Amino acid sequence: MGVKGLYSLINCNPELLEPYFLHDETVVIDGWNIAYRLYLGSNLDCVYGGELLAYTDVVRSYFELYKSSNIHCVVLLDGAFEPGAKSSTIMERSRQKITAMRSIRGENASKIKVMPPHASRVFYEVLRDMSHVEVSFCVFEADEFLALEANRRNCVLVSDDSDFFIYDLKKGLIRLNSISSYTVERMIDGQQVTGLECSIYKIEKLLRRFGKNFNPDLLPIFGAIVGNDFVAQNAFSNFFNTIRVPRRVNLRYNPPHAILVAMLNFLSTQWNVEQCTRVIMRCVPYTPKDRREKLSKLLADGIARYRMEYGVNVKVQFRDGTNVPDWLLRKHIEGNLSCTVITVIATGIMYLDVRVEALHLRSSHLVTLPMRKNLYRILFKNRAQCITELDRSGNDLRFTDVEFSEGEIGLEQIPRLNAAKRLEFLKQCCFVQTSCADLVSCHGGKLLVWTMEYTVFHGHYDWTFIVCIIIMCITSQALGAQCFEESVSYLLGQAIDSNEVQHLKKFFRKPLKTHIVNLKLTHRINEFAGCLRMVRTFNDLIGVYQKPFKFYLALIFRVHTHVKMWQRISLLIFMAILSYVILMWRTSLLTEDADMYFPDDVEEDLEFYSDDY
Repeated sequence: MGVKGLYSLINCNPELLEPYFLHDETVVIDGWNIAYRLYLGSNLDCVYGGELLAYTDVVRSYFELYKSSNIHCVVLLDGAFEPGAKSSTIMERSRQKITAMRSIRGENASKIKVMPPHASRVFYEVLRDMSHVEVSFCVFEADEFLALEANRRNCVLVSDDSDFFIYDLKKGLIRLNSISSYTVERMIDGQQVTGLECSIYKIEKLLRRFGKNFNPDLLPIFGAIVGNDFVAQNAFSNFFNTIRVPRRVNLRYNPPHAILVAMLNFLSTQWNVEQCTRVIMRCVPYTPKDRREKLSKLLADGIARYRMEYGVNVKVQFRDGTNVPDWLLRKHIEGNLSCTVITVIATGIMYLDVRVEALHLRSSHLVTLPMRKNLYRILFKNRAQCITELDRSGNDLRFTDVEFSEGEIGLEQIPRLNAAKRLEFLKQCCFVQTSCADLVSCHGGKLLVWTMEYTVFHGHYDWTFIVCIIIMCITSQALGAQCFEESVSYLLGQAIDSNEVQHLKKFFRKPLKTHIVNLKLTHRINEFAGCLRMVRTFNDLIGVYQKPFKFYLALIFRVHTHVKMWQRISLLIFMAILSYVILMWRTSLLTEDADMYFPDDVEEDLEFYSDDY
């Protein structure tokens, strides 16, 4: 969530923090908070799909610091969007991204800082393979579950989210940006100990600035009404007009913090939550009645969240009130299913993230609309035939109703499918028309081939782009391999040693700050990334292949700009062209029977999305 202005208020009063030496203990970590900070703070490219291999090294190196200090990490990640909550915040953040995209019109894009679409998945997969890290997803917003888990384990919480400044954390909060980037050694009780220097915050220090009788049970009211991701700051403006900052307050603040200080001073004069709530609601006009009732519910829900009561025994339901199958929810919590699936089920809305692309081009999500319709057929079988999507349209956002036909297989039928039927159903969902993937022995490689096949048929790309995709797949697998078994090419089934691709280091260099963005190539990479995400979502949902595959989308751009330098990349170019020839040869053998994979209501979509820009 995040209480607006509270983070900077704490920065104005650094004495509220104490030095702390982190070592030989357990910590609970706000997963997405650190995932974003590691990527955006590492000067990695955000335009051409992201530098995911470099991000893998950044994440692994950072958490190795905790391992060196004998610290066990419990990482919790935000899950799906809650129904009826944060919609305005989601739209606001999407519009902020659109505003940032305006600088990509042929100019350098080095200032654009947007998390790449697949970076969150990479973050999770890296942590899952680390022995000293426990990682899992929450059903919805993770904040209160993070606080609950920290108190249950009696350990500190690590985050930069300002919400946690007002949670009742037994052991306190360690600010993420206060943790040193290297380990140090100290003598503690006669023993040399390795640890991390940082700063810790405890709520008691803040409350003492407003008197000894400040009731900490009132802090949830503070977080609920001063403004966060769920409540606009002006929602209780009538009440704020009745309170003032005291003439003398033992706290440094700037003018934007006046409301926060005045609210804390007001709470210091109240006795309990019920009395304080009545005083606040007394300032809300009685008309219109529905607005008063809405504000009352917002206040009650906000208090419950900060009391860590809101998410107890949380359930996910369809819009008709029926519960989501347990196996689906379990997949989501274990990180084996995209959060988008639960969001669509719970809210009835598909929130399509804003990509880094030129605003005068159509949204890169349009190419995957046929796939998304197949997803809706599975999720809403016998429940709905229309869903709402929020996507970029030019310089703004647009809600669109998407209709789809009734599907034959839904969530209730998937657990009863045998392996052969699951595979056949997965192929239908991904519009597989050829048998190209039969040439590939690696399971993850089959998914990549299906993605490239969908890209070939439903986009309008030249052969150089497809070759670059194939080179990216081979190179990423070789360089990202942690063992010999992982070094097998996903396309030709050959083992490729990472040394064979070391001469490709040139193509891993970050673009210069003066680099002019290739708008069409950026758009094509985004389309491919979207197809890749949908294929993985179907595979996770249906449960066919287990082994993930590695990819490095930014490499497509590097190779594409030097694809004529055959002598530098002769081996991989040869393999890529061979794979491409096989793909095209297989395509030429298509028969009319392939039409069985296309439902009637998407044929027009496929024809439309094959148009050039």
